[in-house]
Amino acid sequence: MVGEKLSFSIGTFSNWYSCQEIEADKMLVPEVPGIYAVMDCETGVLVYVGKAMGYFKERPRGLRDRIFKEHMKPRARGSALRRYVAAELGISIYRDQSNHDTVDEIHEVHISRFLGDRALFSFATFPWESVSGAQKTARRELKPKWNPR
Repeated sequence: MVGEKLSFSIGTFSNWYSCQEIEADKMLVPEVPGIYAVMDCETGVLVYVGKAMGYFKERPRGLRDRIFKEHMKPRARGSALRRYVAAELGISIYRDQSNHDTVDEIHEVHISRFLGDRALFSFATFPWESVSGAQKTARRELKPKWNPR
């Protein structure tokens, strides 16, 4: 995959799952590194393209870790996706004492409700070294509403 020209269309992301579906069957979310797309099922608009390729305490983290340990937890501090939802809902984002962007805890339920009611997720896996390039290309070509660049 490294060195190959990547090209994306909305068809690249062929299987779309609601939060309820992936919470009921965590195996729908790949464990390996890759990118994910989020669509607002109410409007049919692609809103976000994210990546999963980090490390946590020397252990590689893939898509499943990213989705369940960051986005599904009611904590905007570790999730750009949750902060974009907050902005969409008009919820104020501020810097906490550790200089991280976050929202007031009382608003997390609204963010979770939006994701649960309106978000559809799709996943594309890539080798570790290709994930950043894949995300950049997907964002450039698909122009998601919340993070087009």
